[in-house]
Amino acid sequence: MIASGPTPVESEIKDAAAKLGKGYMLNMVKIVDQSAWKFNTSGKLVRNHVQLDDRAEGEGGEAPKDSWTTFQKDGASEIELDIAACVAQLVTAETWNTQSHFIEDLGLDSAGFGKLITLLRRKAALSSVDLP
Repeated sequence: MIASGPTPVESEIKDAAAKLGKGYMLNMVKIVDQSAWKFNTSGKLVRNHVQLDDRAEGEGGEAPKDSWTTFQKDGASEIELDIAACVAQLVTAETWNTQSHFIEDLGLDSAGFGKLITLLRRKAALSSVDLP
């Protein structure tokens, strides 16, 4: 649920959601400045861009800027490292590895997949890999 106004209050947001019906009961509200939201090329909100868990945020209240440094490289093959280098340009994740789910864990959407394919096709080391 997105609320706007001078200063949204947690209790007011929960009450407004409850009035919408049983499916809109909120157990948690995080008030985030509008500038922190990210939208894809279709204008849809990228919901996973804003971290909901305060522990997942980096020091200084900001999410990690470089997801390549948070990628767990141990045991990854050369091709996995090449692909991860491309994925790291598109995601903001506290920690991730070769088993991380693109949508659920990393927050990629269809526009992100399009960008990923473009990055992969431009990478010379991946020229022998069959891409859609």
